[in-house]
Amino acid sequence: MTRYNEGFALRSLFQLVIMAAHEVHQGISGQWKTVDPKKLDGRPISRAGSLASVAGDNINSIEKPAQKSAPSANDTLARRQSLETHLRSHPTDQEAYLELAAIYRAENRPVDARRVLQQAVQLFPDDEVIRWEFEEATLARSLNQLREVTDLASRVQNHQTELELQRAKEDWAQRRIEVCKARVSRQPEQEFFRLSLGEAQFDADQFESAAETLGPLIDSREHAPAANLIIAKSLLAQRQELDAMKALRRA
Repeated sequence: MTRYNEGFALRSLFQLVIMAAHEVHQGISGQWKTVDPKKLDGRPISRAGSLASVAGDNINSIEKPAQKSAPSANDTLARRQSLETHLRSHPTDQEAYLELAAIYRAENRPVDARRVLQQAVQLFPDDEVIRWEFEEATLARSLNQLREVTDLASRVQNHQTELELQRAKEDWAQRRIEVCKARVSRQPEQEFFRLSLGEAQFDADQFESAAETLGPLIDSREHAPAANLIIAKSLLAQRQELDAMKALRRA
């Protein structure tokens, strides 16, 4: 087979695999979605219970609003201020940190949520729930910044906004990689974290690292198709067509 025909066949097979993968998994490459770690089916983290149960049981030293209906804006403001005051005099109250951060996240204030959780992480570095929420707030802050800059760049097109957009994209890619690496390091048995890390590395054009990260998943019962597809795309980006063909066949 000539190199032209070989390349044509490879691209055709590649397109078929991508179509099949999207049909089966209905996935969207490069899209990051934050999740509650306790809702990951079959992928629990070290502590049981959701953020709502952890942060919402009670805080013994301060009183919560009594109403059962959704709190009003004034109630939320009062609760947030109460928690901020409470933590200044009770800086080791884990539940208060989580609840306050959850309020900030609900108000779309990821910078403040991250600030609160960073304090908590420094006090409780081994607490998995606090660590997870800190990482989620870090990602939310970076993603929020990327969205704002993207919106600005769509309205004001000049060299400065292009630079800002590029910086925001790079920060988002780096934050994803850092968080995924940390989660793989803490729980290497959780294949989903490794798959997320490989995808983040691929999206950051770290093709060699992506293929290396996903290597252990090529025979995974659950993640082999997605892992092999990303590996194939990474190899193609490095012009390693024959190895990419093998990965596509596995996919």
